[in-house]
Amino acid sequence: MAHCSDTESEPGSSVSGWDTGDSLQMATELGHIGDGAAHMLTVPDALDRLAGLDICAVKQDERLHEEVQQVSSALLSFLDGAITAGQVNGQNPEKLQEALCMMLHATSMTLLLDYRFLFRDLAARSLEGSTSAIATATWLQHLDAPISDIRVRHSVEWWDEALVETLQCDPTAALSMLSRLLSSAMVQVKRSQPTTLDGPVLDMILKVCWSIKHVLQLVHVDVTTFSTLYGLMYTMFMALEDEETELAIKDLLIEGLSFSTNGLQQALDDVCDPQSDCARTLERSQLLNATLSSGEVVRMLDMRSIRQTLQILTLAWTAGRRPCALRGLVQQFLTIVVDWVDSEWLESEAWIVVRDAMIVALAAWKGYTNATASPVPAGTAGEKLVGELIEDADPLELPLAAALAQYFCETMKHPPYNALALSEAFNYFRDVALLILNHEYGGTDEPLSLLVAPAIFRALIANVQYAPPATRNYITSSPWTLCLVMHMKRLEDEGQSEEYYQILREQVYPLIKILGHIVGCVLQRLSASLMSCTCGSCSCPKQRLQARLRMCR
Repeated sequence: MAHCSDTESEPGSSVSGWDTGDSLQMATELGHIGDGAAHMLTVPDALDRLAGLDICAVKQDERLHEEVQQVSSALLSFLDGAITAGQVNGQNPEKLQEALCMMLHATSMTLLLDYRFLFRDLAARSLEGSTSAIATATWLQHLDAPISDIRVRHSVEWWDEALVETLQCDPTAALSMLSRLLSSAMVQVKRSQPTTLDGPVLDMILKVCWSIKHVLQLVHVDVTTFSTLYGLMYTMFMALEDEETELAIKDLLIEGLSFSTNGLQQALDDVCDPQSDCARTLERSQLLNATLSSGEVVRMLDMRSIRQTLQILTLAWTAGRRPCALRGLVQQFLTIVVDWVDSEWLESEAWIVVRDAMIVALAAWKGYTNATASPVPAGTAGEKLVGELIEDADPLELPLAAALAQYFCETMKHPPYNALALSEAFNYFRDVALLILNHEYGGTDEPLSLLVAPAIFRALIANVQYAPPATRNYITSSPWTLCLVMHMKRLEDEGQSEEYYQILREQVYPLIKILGHIVGCVLQRLSASLMSCTCGSCSCPKQRLQARLRMCR
């Protein structure tokens, strides 16, 4: 282990309570995480080196402490491997037994006893000051959670229980330490460019990012602290490459950045210049365009990178961040992605990986252009694709339903409208709403259905509000729409005791009141219109409409 300062510098002005002054030294230390296994002394070499030292000279010369520390680390690593795994660095049993006998020899034991106090002092010193962060990073790197088992899953079930328990003991202190580690890791990432970081360092960074994401769900964090931490996270996202482990890290960063829109907005104002998004957008656009032009198959890693680019742009736009100075570049990137996905078959990897992020990004882009009163070019990317997708969409695919609902709400704010497309969209969202109200989604989809329910009902309200009169009359007078109204009234009136319905009612109660009122008003106008008709052939429609109107009351 490299020599570290015995004392920790005084905290600076960071609101998180960690000092930024020692980030450079900590970054250097983090860069050597995992090196020990590759350069660890063997037991014979460690004992020979220790025997060759003068213990009196060692006590007086701190420059020799690092060498003693290396010997100690080598011997402890050997013993730990022998106890836990029964083997060390692939040694066969005979070699392992030989090394153990050498350590247990009377001469070796005498030597180790002579150094026992120095070993203890060095171990205690290594946990003081800034080195506590290095000890934390090393511990994270050695947790038993192989990178090969980590993809995009973010629940705590797959992680080492010791980490979760430790984070929950004192989340505030954990967040401070993790922020400090992330700051130093950011320095190390920038130092390593243009080459990639070593696996052990990336492994540690992944666990730091996962831990930050987990802790942010346990503690209340003010906007200023969010902004400081989000600035680091956003910068880390932009600095990492697009290999397997880096993509897993960036998935975690994106999830963490979604927790506070206000914190993200302030962070982007502080750490980004207006061109920062443009460089990444242009890079991804050129990569995808070159791959498609050459007729090559887009790699899974590139698909994930494109999805992450869409997601980070969506977060920035949602937080009110100016997309970039070159509006045409964003439009070009979205158009290339839409054309590529549209050319693939519905069950392809491109659809599975990119589809939902693409639709939400299109919605966020529309929201930005609408909020800034910016003209949207004719034939905006995605309109035709999304329209066709709604016609064939499966109501059981909740992530797709949520993405389409968000897109539809933004689209409905500006005419012209296609009557047939509006009818198809209303039928689709109505089917999803009926499945939610009937508690048809089970398993992992159950909590997701509660989460997306407001978006679905907002899409239904937008459809009825903005649809032309003829289309509005058609969709509200459908028997299935009346069935939806009946289920909404049951949720509103009966007050089911089941926890699912209690949560659902809290989520959508104001929305179902608005939707029920709008549908009732439309049917009332239709009823009044039919009642004023003197044609004898209208008697049957009048009776049916009156019955439906009574159901809405």
